[in-house]
Amino acid sequence: MSRLRTILAVVALVLAGSLALATGASVIGGPADTLADDRVAIQPADGSNGDYAYLDADDELVVDVSASNPNLDGEFSGVNVNSRAVIGDVFTITYTAGETASVWIDHDVPGVSFVVADDSTAAGSDPDYRLIEGDEGDVTLAPNESVSVGLVVDTTDLDAVAGTITENQFSIHATVTEPDEEGDTVDSSGPSLTIDAPSRSERRFGASGAEDGDTVRFDADEMRLDDRNVTLDRLDLVGASAGSYDLAVAGSPEAIDEAGPLDADGDPRPLAYLSLEYDFDPMDVDGLRFLFSADSAFLAESETAPEAVTLYRLNDDGVWDELDAGLVDERLVELRDSPPDRTHFSATSDGFSTFAVAVHTPRIGAVEASIATDSIDVGESTTVEARVENDGGAAGDHSLTLTADGDSLATREVALDPGESTTVSFPVSIEAAGDYEVAVDDAPAGTLRVTDVATADGDQEGDGASSDGDAGDGGDAGDDTDASLDDTAEPADGPTEEPGGFGLRQAGGLSALLFIVVVSLLLARRAPGGS
Repeated sequence: MSRLRTILAVVALVLAGSLALATGASVIGGPADTLADDRVAIQPADGSNGDYAYLDADDELVVDVSASNPNLDGEFSGVNVNSRAVIGDVFTITYTAGETASVWIDHDVPGVSFVVADDSTAAGSDPDYRLIEGDEGDVTLAPNESVSVGLVVDTTDLDAVAGTITENQFSIHATVTEPDEEGDTVDSSGPSLTIDAPSRSERRFGASGAEDGDTVRFDADEMRLDDRNVTLDRLDLVGASAGSYDLAVAGSPEAIDEAGPLDADGDPRPLAYLSLEYDFDPMDVDGLRFLFSADSAFLAESETAPEAVTLYRLNDDGVWDELDAGLVDERLVELRDSPPDRTHFSATSDGFSTFAVAVHTPRIGAVEASIATDSIDVGESTTVEARVENDGGAAGDHSLTLTADGDSLATREVALDPGESTTVSFPVSIEAAGDYEVAVDDAPAGTLRVTDVATADGDQEGDGASSDGDAGDGGDAGDDTDASLDDTAEPADGPTEEPGGFGLRQAGGLSALLFIVVVSLLLARRAPGGS
């Protein structure tokens, strides 16, 4: 068996086994795994892909995509490794109670996704799929209505492992929704849509025949917001009331005149703007869902992390509010057959207005700096400290530069999350005497005075020798052109100190000399005469 046909060993999905009952549900015409007090029934789907599912001895549904599946012939060797396999219509979920319910699946097993046909798919075309995972992927089912669930097996996921998904890892949720008024019927065909494209950056959308609770999906077909760098791919009216809807949307890389440029906390960098015009009451819909994308090469060239891309809305008070935007799961991108060379995003808004696609950027820099001491000698060192903050909206790295009179002395690398701050220290030693203006980036730390001690001592000694020499060198003094030595100079104010005369030191020295002479004479007289 080739490596590309190695079996993805048994992947058996036991659906909510702790809630399963031993009896089938006759309402759906055949054996089924029933749960939630018989309100939900699950069973293999009709068609060939239904062979991947079967009921085990305990009447619990098992989905098995390995060669061990008893429904499959011996030639089936499992799912290819390093691939994604989309298997539609594997099992059905039927809501059997008398109310309308929202149904979705939760699980935490890597390498497996559950999908349903996207109801926005045009009639007669191959179905698109969407996730039925989490309450945001819920499907609304009327009493005794079913939905067919498919499977995506992703063997490129390094965390995907063989085994059984237990009831602790997998669950089906059914939440009762508000019932329709008595006598209402559900039209599954959906609203009629019209889409007009006056230009590459404009779309006019129309919908008629919408029913209460409908999600009206308009395909924008890569409407350009900033050429092909950023495009609007789809716009959904979520939770629409019954009626008709018309709206026009336009994109631009420049700010919309009526709204002005994006101005929000963290100084996000705008990529493109989107304006909406509509003739219906915004309260008639629960909200908007935007599907937009950016050219992946554009993001890479501009060093933009996909996680930093977001969407802002200008609220009624003229303030830009950030919306809950995020990356679209790549499995869903593949299921929708979206362009693989683009990075796809989704965002929701509960209001209509002007919108801006933007990028969170780091803003890291020194906000204040100080010197430990403002005076050192040549050869000594001191410390400069700087407080560094990131007041941008994204994590990032920054190189801090310590300067003296504008000349770089040292650099430090710092990495900070949004809103984070830290203190960075630089040891400083300067080899030339002088006064220096020290800063870290644009934050001044103060003036540092550097003194050369050896030079200072030498200057003092040199000054003393010169003074003595001048006093003893009459010729130099005579040649001096100083005005104080000129015969015509005015006498100095105040008393004049006379040169010469004896002080106490001179008198003491003379007395000592006389004493030595007298003693010497006395000793000479007393000495015995020679022979």
